Amino acid sequence: MGVGVVASFWSLPPDSKGTLLFHGLAEIPKAVRSGFKVQIHIAEVDQFVSLEQRTLWVQSAQTAGLSVQDYTYRGAGHFFTDANSADYCAAASELTWARAIDFLERLLNPLQDSQRRGWPMPRRFPSLSLNHAPFSPIPLLG
Repeated sequence: MGVGVVASFWSLPPDSKGTLLFHGLAEIPKAVRSGFKVQIHIAEVDQFVSLEQRTLWVQSAQTAGLSVQDYTYRGAGHFFTDANSADYCAAASELTWARAIDFLERLLNPLQDSQRRGWPMPRRFPSLSLNHAPFSPIPLLG
């Protein structure tokens, strides 16, 4: 349901700069602004989004001019950020929220963002590691 709501309005506000997608993919609008940023957080093995669907979505998004960051979380279930779900993975959730907060901070502070190269780990979460057990995130196509 959540990504469906995003799909219905994410290209409408002319001053919006980006969107976050958790646990699913939204339909790519026909009229998207080049450079619009999208950050995706999905479990590596997700019953609702196959690797093939995801790869095709990222390719389509990039072809449409979107700037995509795609994060996969190994060992996590579909709703891995929901502490009340059987799919919950504390390490994956912590890293997801750190990345999401950093993404939003960069959208709100473009001057600081223009001074950065790429999308490294947020400086204010130094304890997080890309090899944090029991999972390791795998950036796909971006």
